[in-house]
Amino acid sequence: MAGVRDLPTAGVTVLLSFLLAVLLAAVLQLESAAVRASPFLTVVAGAACSLVFLLVLVLCGSLHAIMSSDAVSSGYFEISVAALAMLVLAATIHPVCITVGTVGSAFLLWEMNRVAHVLYFESESVASAGNQKRK
Repeated sequence: MAGVRDLPTAGVTVLLSFLLAVLLAAVLQLESAAVRASPFLTVVAGAACSLVFLLVLVLCGSLHAIMSSDAVSSGYFEISVAALAMLVLAATIHPVCITVGTVGSAFLLWEMNRVAHVLYFESESVASAGNQKRK
């Protein structure tokens, strides 16, 4: 299990998520003609758009953490910015990409919420239950 020292800083996370999002968006734009020609590639491009959503969400959350200098979770504003970026990218490729990207983004957001709940909230309840038993 990775310790706290093994995690990247917010600055590194901002840089990597920005570079990956721009690279993925550029590849999708360069290959948009080929993507429009194949139904399978259209669905794959929609899934890639949902990955752009995830990367932009991580980027916005890390920027928010840098600016506020405390541990905060992503809110509605960060989710809205990431969804808007995904929708604009998907709209420039194909209408099916919008649908697949939206469904994929909703699934990724749901999974991120579930994982965060397991990692952060259940570990706190276990720790508080252990403190209550010792008393």
